[in-house]
Amino acid sequence: MVVSQEWEKIHSTKDWGRYPNEYVVAFTMRTFPESQGRSDITVLDLGFGGGGNLKFFCEQGFSAYGIEGSPSALNKTTEFLSLLGHNPNLVLGSMTDLSSFPDRQFNLVIDVRSMSNIPRSKIHQCVSEVERVLDTGGYFLSLLYGKGCMSVEHGRQIEAGTFVDVPDGPCAGIGAVSIFDVRDVRRLFVDFTILKHHRIKEEDVGGNWSFEDHLVICQKT
Repeated sequence: MVVSQEWEKIHSTKDWGRYPNEYVVAFTMRTFPESQGRSDITVLDLGFGGGGNLKFFCEQGFSAYGIEGSPSALNKTTEFLSLLGHNPNLVLGSMTDLSSFPDRQFNLVIDVRSMSNIPRSKIHQCVSEVERVLDTGGYFLSLLYGKGCMSVEHGRQIEAGTFVDVPDGPCAGIGAVSIFDVRDVRRLFVDFTILKHHRIKEEDVGGNWSFEDHLVICQKT
C-alpha cells in the first residue's frame, strides 16, 4: 500500500482537510448543475484525507466514494461524516490499485495533491487505474505540485522528480513529494483529453515562501 508514515502520523494527530478544495467546488458546481440528478453522478476522491471534499459531495447530493491509504484518516473521516448524517463508500487502499471499483464506474475522479505524495514511478499506474474506472465522458481533476514549490529540490532525491526530507516550506514533513513541469503533466495525461491546464503559483512578496500547483482537468473520450 502506498502511504507514508508521515501522513499516517499527520492524520492520527491532527484534524486535517475538513474543508473542500476551492477548485473542486468551482468545477463541480459549474459542470454538474443542481437541475441534474446528482444522486446518479458518481465521484471518487483519491486520498480523501480529512474528508472535506467528500463532505461537499455528500451535501450536494452526489454519490460519493473515496480511497485512502491511512487507517487513521479512514476512521476519523468515517466518524466525522457519520456525525453529519453522511455515509459515503470509503475504502482503505492504494491509489495505484483501484480494483475495489469496476470499470467505468465513475463520472468524476478528483486528486487534490494526493498523487503528488507518492513516488513518480508509481503515479502512471494510478492514472491508468483512473482511466479504467472513469466512464466515457467522465472527468479527472488533479492538482499536482509544480517545480515552484520552495525547497523541494533541496530535499533528498529518491528518483527522478521525487524528493523526501524537504527541509522547509509547505512540502516539509509530509514524506515523498513529486513535482512536475508542463511537459511532465502532458505526458502523464496523454490518454485523456486535457480541457484545462493552469499553473497556479503563490508566493510571499518578500520571497520567503512559494508554492506552485498544476491544475489539470481532463476528460476520458
